[in-house]
Amino acid sequence: KDANRQQASSKRRFSPHEMRPSKKSRVVLEDETCRGNDSASGDTDRGPTASTRPEYTPRKCTSKHLKEMEAMRAHGDEIVNVVPPFPSGSIANWKEFATLFKTYTEQNNTKFRVRSSESTERYNSTHDDPIPTDFLWAHKIFRCTHGVSQSSRSKGHRNRKTRYCGCNAQFTAVVAPTDDGEFIIKIINENHTHSHPTTASQASSYLTTKTLPLDEQDREDVKTLADARVSSKHISNFLNERIGCKVTPQQTRNLIRHIMGNDSAEERLKTMLHALRQVDDSDVLVLQDQLGLTTAIVMQTKVQKIMFDHWGETLAMDFTHGTNNLGYHLGSLVVTTATGRGFPVFDFVCLNEQTLTVSTILNYFKEKNPGWRRIESVVIDNDYVEWSVLKELFPRAKILLCQFHAISYWKKVTKRPVFRLKVSQCEDLLVLMTKLLYRYACFRLEDYVR
Repeated sequence: KDANRQQASSKRRFSPHEMRPSKKSRVVLEDETCRGNDSASGDTDRGPTASTRPEYTPRKCTSKHLKEMEAMRAHGDEIVNVVPPFPSGSIANWKEFATLFKTYTEQNNTKFRVRSSESTERYNSTHDDPIPTDFLWAHKIFRCTHGVSQSSRSKGHRNRKTRYCGCNAQFTAVVAPTDDGEFIIKIINENHTHSHPTTASQASSYLTTKTLPLDEQDREDVKTLADARVSSKHISNFLNERIGCKVTPQQTRNLIRHIMGNDSAEERLKTMLHALRQVDDSDVLVLQDQLGLTTAIVMQTKVQKIMFDHWGETLAMDFTHGTNNLGYHLGSLVVTTATGRGFPVFDFVCLNEQTLTVSTILNYFKEKNPGWRRIESVVIDNDYVEWSVLKELFPRAKILLCQFHAISYWKKVTKRPVFRLKVSQCEDLLVLMTKLLYRYACFRLEDYVR
C-alpha cells in the first residue's frame, strides 16, 4: 500500500491531453569584471576566482511571510548574474575588511547589508575558544539587499518599485584562527550569483542622502539653489553634472530636506533676515534686552512701502496670538487696497505687548515711512495698550476700536470662573456692553443703565 501511495504521488498533476504551462526563459548575464579576473588570476593574492571557488547554496528558510515574499518577486524572466567573488585571503582586522568591502561593492555595483552578527564579547561568553578583543565582532553575515525584505512603511499613495527579488547572494565574514595561532578574518558561505542586474544605473538607486558623493561645497550649493526656489528637477541636473552620477528628483528632494533640516531654527532665521536685508530698500530690526534675549523682530520690504504710500490713510493693527510654541506674538499693520482686500505693510514679531515694546516698533515704522503723517485712522482690536500708545505716537489720527473684537473679548471675560456669573447675568452684561459700544454720543453710564 505504501508503495502504491508513493507511485501515485509521483505522478504529475496535469492531464496528458492538456497543455502544460511554459517554463520561464533564463537570461544569463556575464560580468566583464569576472572574465577579467579569470585572465588575471595569477596576479592577485586574494584567493581563488569565481571559476574555481565553489558557491554556497543557502538553505531554504521557513517564514510566516513566505507567501508575501513570493508575491513580491518580479514576474518575468529569471536573471542569473554572476559577479566576481569577494577578495579572499588574510584580512588582518575589521578596518581592512571595511576598506575591501567598500571597494568590492563600488566596483561591482552591488549593495549588501548585515543580516545578523555577533559581538566578540558575547561569543567569548558562550564559547570555549575565545577570540581576541581586538576584533569587535566574531562574525557578520552579509546578504544582498535584493534578497532581504522588510515590512513596508508606505501608505499606498504612490506606486513604488519593490527591491526584493529573492536574490541568494551572500557571504559571511568570520574571525578564525590560523595554523600559526593568529586570528584573521575569512570569507565563508559565499554565493556571488545575483538574480538582478548590477549596472551603474541600478547602483545609483542605492544612494541615500548620507552616501551621495558630495562635499561641503556641493551641499552649500544645493542649499543656495533650494533657497532660490529652484525646482528639484533642475537641482538634479546640476548634481548629475557636478558628481557624474545619476540622481533622481526624489533623491534630490530627500537631500534638500536633510540639508535644510540640519540647521536650527535660529540659523534659518538669521539666514532669512540676512537675505532680506540684502534686498534693496528693505529694512530689518532686531530688538534685544540687557540679557541678550530677543524681544522683537521687525521687517518691511520695498513692496510693502509702496503699498503704504498708495493706501496708507487707514491702518488696521492686527495681532495674532498662539501662532507658535515660543510665546511670541505676530503683529501687522494692514491697509485696505482698491479691491477691498487687506495687505500687510509692516510685520513684526514681539515677545510681549507692553508699552515700551510697541512704542519702539511703531517709532521704527515712523522712521522708515515718512508718509505716516497722512494716516487718518487706525483700527485696533481689544488691546487697550495699543490704544494709549497709538494716541501718543499718531496724535492727528483717530483711534477706532473694532466692535467685533471687543464683543468677542467681552464674552470671554464674562465666562471666567473668577467672576462666578450666571448665564443670564452674562447675557445682560453683554447687552449693556453692546449698547455702550454702539453709542455715538458721550453720556453718563449710570443714566443709561437706569
